[in-house]
Amino acid sequence: MGVISPNKLTALLSAALLTVSISPHIYAHHSFATHYIPSQSMELEGSVVEFSLRSPHSEMLLDVLGEDGQVTQWSIEAAASAHLQRMGIRRDTFGVGDTIKVVAWPNRKPGNPLVFGIGFVATNGEAYGSPPDLTLDTAAVSDSEATGINSIVGRWQIPYPQRLAEPPMTLSNQGQTAWDNYDPQLSPANTCETSSIPGILYAPFLADIQMTQDEVVFQFEHYALVRTVTLQDEPIASDPQGVFGQASGRIEDNALVIESSGYPASKWGLALAAQVGADVPSSAQKSIVESYSIADGGNTLNMAFSIEDPVYLSAPYEHVVSLKRVADDEPMFEFECELDSAERFSLDPE
Repeated sequence: MGVISPNKLTALLSAALLTVSISPHIYAHHSFATHYIPSQSMELEGSVVEFSLRSPHSEMLLDVLGEDGQVTQWSIEAAASAHLQRMGIRRDTFGVGDTIKVVAWPNRKPGNPLVFGIGFVATNGEAYGSPPDLTLDTAAVSDSEATGINSIVGRWQIPYPQRLAEPPMTLSNQGQTAWDNYDPQLSPANTCETSSIPGILYAPFLADIQMTQDEVVFQFEHYALVRTVTLQDEPIASDPQGVFGQASGRIEDNALVIESSGYPASKWGLALAAQVGADVPSSAQKSIVESYSIADGGNTLNMAFSIEDPVYLSAPYEHVVSLKRVADDEPMFEFECELDSAERFSLDPE
């Protein structure tokens, strides 16, 4: 066992990882770059001391024998339980005492044995590094069926967020100040504060939509959130905790239109971190109009939204997120945010 040199990576892992591409995009949380170097990788081989599937971060302890004959215990963070399970990793995939191989992003502090695992090879040679493509390629149906409002019912994959160089929103002076003074170690992610609209649409998990004559129910894999939107005129609270504010929906030209307001103020309410690495808060004056419509023969759900927040935005922000259909019985895995796991976001990288 030991730290594997970069030159041995190809020889050691190429066979095992030949059909498994490592996808770092799944780990694109804003805090990761604070602690790790995504542009670099290192390789470890060692004996598993502990492994646990958790959210927002799974964890592993690995005893690694160095060239000096000394054993160093490495702490390895990894993606949330749902993402690893979708790759095929289960709670018993890595047992205590197993000798495994890990590809990881190194810590920004040289010598710090805390890394972020992006690829794993189990004792039996099974490699894990990228989730499967769940999207369906169903046969095209008639235009009326493909665009009918009932076609929004089903299970959908939220895409990986597009990386941007700068904020796409037009920030007010207060918004710009918040942006300039952003501290990832003070992110609400540290305290398991749930995300809302639009943040929930930038987390690459699954979402399920069901609809009746009176309401639409969204179930999100991320944070295990449920949002209920009435199709009556009067807006009502969308969830018991008030995360999604008050909303009402209507059917308009084969689209589901939702108007919502009454959101609680939030330090990450405008959800830019997944795109540009920093969050912008939202105020209690945030309001959103969403429009859901079907495209691509029923395989794509386009969610167009417009956000107004006079405190942090000087103009409305409009964007479209395109979700891809997956099988209705595709498992939605648990996401129970555990505080001690979330607090790793606020660890001092130095």
